[in-house]
Amino acid sequence: MKLKKIATILLSAMLSIGVLTGCSNNSSNSSADKKELVYGTGVYATTGSLDPAEANYNGWFTLRYGAGETLFKVNDDGTISPWLVEEYKNTDDTTWELKIKDGIKFSNGKQVTAKEVKASLDRILDKEEISAGKALSVDSIDAEGQKLTIKTSKPNPALPNQLCDPDLVILDVDSEDMKTKPVGTGPFIIESFNEKQCVVNKNENYWDGDVKLDKVTIDYISDNDTLSASLQSGDIDIAGGLSFTNLQKFEKDSNYKVDTNSTTRCYMFYYNFKNELLNNKNIRKAIDMCIDKKSYVSSLLQGSGEVAKGPFPTTMDIGKDIKDNGYDVEEAKKLLKEAGCKDTDNDGILEKDGKKLSFDIITYSSRAELSDISTALQDKLKEVGIEIKDINIYEAVEDQLASGDFDICAYSWTTAPIGDPYYFLGYNYISDGDCNYGKYKNEEVDKLVKELAVEFNQDKRAELSNKIVQIGNDDVAFSYVAHLTKGYAMKSNVSGFRQTSSDYYELNKDMDIK
Repeated sequence: MKLKKIATILLSAMLSIGVLTGCSNNSSNSSADKKELVYGTGVYATTGSLDPAEANYNGWFTLRYGAGETLFKVNDDGTISPWLVEEYKNTDDTTWELKIKDGIKFSNGKQVTAKEVKASLDRILDKEEISAGKALSVDSIDAEGQKLTIKTSKPNPALPNQLCDPDLVILDVDSEDMKTKPVGTGPFIIESFNEKQCVVNKNENYWDGDVKLDKVTIDYISDNDTLSASLQSGDIDIAGGLSFTNLQKFEKDSNYKVDTNSTTRCYMFYYNFKNELLNNKNIRKAIDMCIDKKSYVSSLLQGSGEVAKGPFPTTMDIGKDIKDNGYDVEEAKKLLKEAGCKDTDNDGILEKDGKKLSFDIITYSSRAELSDISTALQDKLKEVGIEIKDINIYEAVEDQLASGDFDICAYSWTTAPIGDPYYFLGYNYISDGDCNYGKYKNEEVDKLVKELAVEFNQDKRAELSNKIVQIGNDDVAFSYVAHLTKGYAMKSNVSGFRQTSSDYYELNKDMDIK
């Protein structure tokens, strides 16, 4: 009996160990099966909100983080394709009929109907300060089943392109927390969001196939060197928006992959026309002619870009046959002399009407090359007697631009993200444009931009675009430096992450990590 009791105890213990071991293995396998990735980026929703109804381009991040989608999507070649839309047609100059795809659900499981889409669009249209909504020129939207009918107050040939705008991302308007947890149709669901980090989880209800990753953490790392170091240390799996100097660290290392893509993102300068000196065309032109674009592209951008003659790349129909002022320091000196600029006190800085040609440049930290370009221009302008007193680098410059509190601003624009020129020209060139921060004004340009807004013929649109840009170049409304090639570095075990020319899309259902 004693031996039997001992055997029973031993057997019981062995079974217990087996059960515990089995539980442990199952738990380990479950954890191992979870695919998680950390994405570090210097371009982030630092406003603390993902709600596109707040006028801070928040929709860009809701789209980039894979939480939402738009009715149409921009392809790499600049054309557009239906995304949440099955088919569409323009029945007359002011009427568009769209059929919303069947079977699409928000990430909370709610069915997406035309009524839900209308509610999402109406929420943005009601906000006067949201440029994306105003651009549509909507008179009315009707919803019936999956059919959405949009009537515009004037002909709007670019409406399908404009519906690609991230601020028009389709969201469930009944979401409890639009600020930090907007509910969209994308492959990921937002778990948490603050000004430094966003965590998204797999959307089990995703309508367009299986999502490979279970979780993605997006870390905001504003300093480019720190971003690069975080990838090298293994703290992150992908580093987005690396400067090209940092990108080179990973190009020949088999532990990493580097991805670059030509974009319509343009590095440029705004001039404040309310500044009496910068309102002088010869002074602006002299500054423009001191911008050594070719050198900046080859050295500061490490060849990862192309010289910009205007806002659009020369590879696009809307960017062809544009002439810029060229790089000519001696000609710049002549222009300043013609403008009546003299150095009366021999301090090396020219004056006009008793005022020194001394300006500040503002820019922001997430585009590291902008400060490098500004410094290079500062050095060159000394040669012609123009002082750049300070280069002020902010986390964001939208407040300074909106208030007009700047002289010159080094800025970055994705100029043709929807494949249409009106996107950039309507915002920047027309005198009352929402992003015409420098207050450039030319009556002929205003007239031509208004013509572009209602022109349906694509060849004519390209012709009008080129004419507008050329007049702007002749006026030195802006200075364009380079069209950027965007760069990312990632661990070699990451797949499916790809960039696009529009700069709208980042996280997607095909992203994976081994």
